Amino acid sequence: MRRFNSTLATKTYLKFFTKPDCMLCYEAKTVLENALDEINPNMLKTIGQIEEVDITAHENKQWFDCYRYDIPVLHVERDGFKKVVFMHKFDKEELVEELGEEV
Repeated sequence: MRRFNSTLATKTYLKFFTKPDCMLCYEAKTVLENALDEINPNMLKTIGQIEEVDITAHENKQWFDCYRYDIPVLHVERDGFKKVVFMHKFDKEELVEELGEEV
């Protein structure tokens, strides 16, 4: 049986790209929150707060240029690992699998 030690786990950072009055973004955030409710509590401890990025804010012009046609977008980032990107309509099972993965 594999034992999990949360003190050795890689920290997971979530960056959620959105804009005001975006129904798809609202739905995606709900799916993300439901996925977080389903993952192993030990893995949940490795996930920091969700950073929400409003792509319409002046200081986020680079993200607007990148994602204006693709929001909602979620970056899953871990030190030393390739960034995973979810776009458009999120699938809860895929999110649970990715966020619940021991790395």
